[in-house]
Amino acid sequence: MRATTSGKLLTCIAALSLVVGLAGTSSVMGNMIVQETFSHPDGNLTGNTPEIGGIWTTHSGTTAVAVVSGQAKLTQANSEDTHSNFSTGPIGAGDKIYAAFDLTVPSQTNAITAGYFVHFKDVGNFFGTRIWIAPPTTGNYKLVLSGDNSITDADGEVAWPVGLAFDTTYRIVGSYDYDSGQTKMWVDPMTEASLSVTATDTFAGDEFESISLRQFSAGAGTSMQLIDCLQVATTFDEAAICIPEPSTVALMLLAGLAMLGVGRRTAR
Repeated sequence: MRATTSGKLLTCIAALSLVVGLAGTSSVMGNMIVQETFSHPDGNLTGNTPEIGGIWTTHSGTTAVAVVSGQAKLTQANSEDTHSNFSTGPIGAGDKIYAAFDLTVPSQTNAITAGYFVHFKDVGNFFGTRIWIAPPTTGNYKLVLSGDNSITDADGEVAWPVGLAFDTTYRIVGSYDYDSGQTKMWVDPMTEASLSVTATDTFAGDEFESISLRQFSAGAGTSMQLIDCLQVATTFDEAAICIPEPSTVALMLLAGLAMLGVGRRTAR
């Protein structure tokens, strides 16, 4: 039996509602504990609330992390550090967490000054899975992973083996295992088995409860980073795969509905 046009439209509308609902409430997937698409008005990030997770709150510094055109802009001449608490509270025994975000470093003539700009945070000021931008050996800049606050003490920090390019968006994933303290980083991974690096200057048993964005006051003329689609989850796949904001999903599916209508008309 041939399906009617109205039947197909009802099916598509039902699918649209389902996908938009899932995109808008990712917690139904079970393991997302922070989701932030930065779909806030341009201005200060602090004081806004992500789709999942706690309100962005300053824990250091004064010059605000900015939202610009749907991205967080970290300007490393500035000083504010801000965090969003996990929706589930602090991690504990048996937990492993993954943080993922889209990273773009715009072209700039400024010298890259080393500093970490994304990390996990506990209730105080103990940090982990620190992701650093650093001067290049090859490429325009490099990323380094550490558990402590130094990448020059040779106690287990590790650099991504390939330099990265300005004006290119990469999907970065970092992880922390509560029981072992193991800390890993991936760049544009396909799966958890993709190439990664592991830092060994780490500590087990850290009760991290938030994800933080950091501006490290490196002085005028230093680098900036753009962050988008920030997700923290207790599984690799849910963190690593960027879930677009609901309006984007809706537009994509509405375009599909329009194409279906055109196809029906031209097929007659």
